[in-house]
Amino acid sequence: MYQPIFTIVFKLLVEWTGGYLLFQSKLLRRYLLSPALLIVMKLMFPMHFIWNLPLGWNRAMAGGWYWMLIFFTAAFVMIGFQLFLSKFFIRPGGILQTEHSRSMRVLFSMQNAGFIPLPIMAVLAPQEVNIYMFMYVFGFNLIFWTAAVHMLNPSAEGFKIKINPPLVGIFIGIVIAVFDLSPFIPGFIIPVLRISGTYTLDLMMILLGGVLATIPRSDLTYRPEFGRLVGIRFFLYPAAALILAALLPLGSLPRDIQWGLRLALIVQAAVPPATNIMLAAKLYGKQEQVHYIGTGILTTYLSSLIILPIFLAAATFLFR
Repeated sequence: MYQPIFTIVFKLLVEWTGGYLLFQSKLLRRYLLSPALLIVMKLMFPMHFIWNLPLGWNRAMAGGWYWMLIFFTAAFVMIGFQLFLSKFFIRPGGILQTEHSRSMRVLFSMQNAGFIPLPIMAVLAPQEVNIYMFMYVFGFNLIFWTAAVHMLNPSAEGFKIKINPPLVGIFIGIVIAVFDLSPFIPGFIIPVLRISGTYTLDLMMILLGGVLATIPRSDLTYRPEFGRLVGIRFFLYPAAALILAALLPLGSLPRDIQWGLRLALIVQAAVPPATNIMLAAKLYGKQEQVHYIGTGILTTYLSSLIILPIFLAAATFLFR
């Protein structure tokens, strides 16, 4: 029962570690990491959605089209709730009070909604729930850049919803699925889409390790607030999500769908912060924010190697 969890966690660990060790090379960091991120995030990741959305669309629709709307809306609700909690905990006198309050709020509220949950869900959840999760990622990407940029620098230009490649890929995938346009995709494009749909998430995990390798070692100093952040946001919060998942009135649904929906909530609550926060800090924040956020991301990712399997195992024990 627990073997799939150990398998996917071990796979993520190997990919993160491999990427981290690979990009210890300054030469590779300088000449390979940025082009690889560009190709994977802006070309292959959109094509991942274009390939996989039509494949699972009919099953997802049979399971209930309204779940797509629920997951899309859930992204706004969940991020909004996390923003509220961040304001409460990081207020003056709060348990997570810090001189870097804006950076801490971003780390608290903006989780890695796609790159980590999607490979986990692909292994553990039924296909239709994976399609619903794409809708969550769609909603998350609509608000991430607006919210993250505003928290890091309220005066930054570009405080608006930004169209990005994953959004475009999901939209195109939806159009192809709704209008059954797959037969009209040119044959020479199919292999590219298939490769992207199969290997993109693995490549992204390796590159996430590479991104962590860019964090200067001089920044890796222990900060007590990061320990409290891990305890509150990445242990107590997913524990509350686990309780909420148990209370969801899903008894009328097929058992595998119940499992997938509950798992989706727990995974989104437990995953570490989005690595795109570092990019947002580099583009719109200050250098000290980049360093602070980098340390926070590394701390939370290392912690997630222990905490995330605990909650996956707990979810399996309770709901599988």
